[in-house]
Amino acid sequence: MKRRIALFLGLVLLVSIVHPFANALAKENVTKSEISRDDLSDEAKLEISKLISLFESDYTIDLMYSLENIKHLDEELEEIWRDIISYWDWIENEMIENIGVAPDNIKNPEKHAFIVLGYALAEDGTMQDELIGRLEVAKASAIKYPESYVLVTGGVEKNGWTEGRRMRDWLIDNGIAEERIIVEEEARNTAGNAENSFEMLYKEYDVETVSLITSQYHLKRGSIFYYTESLLKAYELGVKPITFIGEANAGWLRADKTTESMSLKARGLRQIARVQNSKI
Repeated sequence: MKRRIALFLGLVLLVSIVHPFANALAKENVTKSEISRDDLSDEAKLEISKLISLFESDYTIDLMYSLENIKHLDEELEEIWRDIISYWDWIENEMIENIGVAPDNIKNPEKHAFIVLGYALAEDGTMQDELIGRLEVAKASAIKYPESYVLVTGGVEKNGWTEGRRMRDWLIDNGIAEERIIVEEEARNTAGNAENSFEMLYKEYDVETVSLITSQYHLKRGSIFYYTESLLKAYELGVKPITFIGEANAGWLRADKTTESMSLKARGLRQIARVQNSKI
């Protein structure tokens, strides 16, 4: 559907879609520091919101105008958002959704973290089958890569339990060492999962790459959120981005649900970017 977007962008600038294993902004020297996305000008926020809406609506030519407008305001920010749009296109059209276990060939697994997204607990605080399915995939992936971290994230509380705590306990009970498990238990949705995960990883752990474990239908939305959050958090902190590896994602297959809407992805991406919806 949108493969022409990446091709069109590629004529203007070489971007990460050429080699999705590496973020385009993973530079040895990063000069930005402590620049909050909340502090961007209203003009910049408006252009970012428009950019998200344009991709959502498949308006290829107008994307270029919006990127040029961002470039006039901040060249590094424009590079980041050009990279995000290209990677989003790759996610939508080319990313393979691995089922059941992470694939082979994750490099430097001792510096890698599998991020396992939570799913709503039952009213009594027990886990539903979908969350257990995600954890089965996490367990298989953690056994395959015994040196990697496993970050579990989810903070909606039911009957005194959070998703994060339930997930941690299940993994420990199923043979995953507690010292490998990172617990995030404040996020209320997928955008919050991404923000809180990287807040911990950038500041507390020596991690260079991450990949996602969730339900198969949720992989695309989760991937663009995590990819975007990693770049924006690195931009704010003035550090080299943690590389999101879309090829290393893994999903639990839910037969009755296989996709999520573009509008849902765009809405969450605006939350991550901290911008309002813009009419186009």
